[in-house]
Amino acid sequence: MINIFLSQIGIDLVKDSSYSPFNCLTRSFVQMRKTVDVEEKAINLRESTLKAFEIHTPIEAIKVASLWKDIALDKAERDINASEQFIACVNVCTAIELYLDDSKRCYFCEDGMGNIQGMMVLQMDPFQVQVSELVTNPINIRASVNENEVNKVRGVGTYLLQIAEEIAKNNGKCSVYLHHGSSSIAFYKKNGYQETDLMTMTKQV
Repeated sequence: MINIFLSQIGIDLVKDSSYSPFNCLTRSFVQMRKTVDVEEKAINLRESTLKAFEIHTPIEAIKVASLWKDIALDKAERDINASEQFIACVNVCTAIELYLDDSKRCYFCEDGMGNIQGMMVLQMDPFQVQVSELVTNPINIRASVNENEVNKVRGVGTYLLQIAEEIAKNNGKCSVYLHHGSSSIAFYKKNGYQETDLMTMTKQV
């Protein structure tokens, strides 16, 4: 008799979804899935609408470089495993602070949400375009300290290199060349650049 009574309670609980642990978990999962979908859409929007534009006043780029340098220094201290990448970011930002002037062309890379995600400094030589500096927002560096950065994007460096190559073609230049650090050789090779000496890589366009 007791077993029948308990069974009836179980049936009643199943009929009433508000008492169903399974349905509670399902609702939680659906809500979590919706949150993930929103985050993925935001990431796709940021990455799929990257755009580059030239900055005509060096002070704008210098301000961003100074901010990124401070962020990268902080992250280098908090993530030993990725310190080399963050210090490389610091070095590029420092070079932009010190050497950017009106003789060079500076480009920002902006995502679809309006966030500045990268910078590139170009110098026009007689037959080539030199990428003097190329740096991504330090939140984009692959590191454990950046796992929870909601505005990070991928592909900024590759996108800016493509812009440099288009600029070279449009200005009748035969190649793009740049100076590299040890941590960036693999990245440039992946994008079709070849080592010409210990510090320089070039790509024919």
